[in-house]
Amino acid sequence: MPNRPNALYNVMPPEDGKDISPEYIEQCLPSKLLALFQVAFSWILSAPSDDVLADIHSLETVYPGGNEKFHKLLDEMTEKITARNKKLKEAGKAPYIFCLPKYVAMSVNI
Repeated sequence: MPNRPNALYNVMPPEDGKDISPEYIEQCLPSKLLALFQVAFSWILSAPSDDVLADIHSLETVYPGGNEKFHKLLDEMTEKITARNKKLKEAGKAPYIFCLPKYVAMSVNI
């Protein structure tokens, strides 16, 4: 069972001032099969993509000028994001890397 299941399956108990029993909590939790599905589905949705924007090279022969412009734009975006992240690191904050072209999926991979 995950520490935090995606859903609970029982109504909220009445607010009568009594503690919620462990048995009641067990009734709210999903079955083992459903919990396994929730974990697997969450993993699939958060897995990194194998095909990212920075690796689009299949259009070089079909659209050589457009492909070159596109990669130039991606390089410019990468420079801007990298510079912004450097400032964040210097300020003691976490960088935001998720919009870097080397991490953005070409399309939906599900």
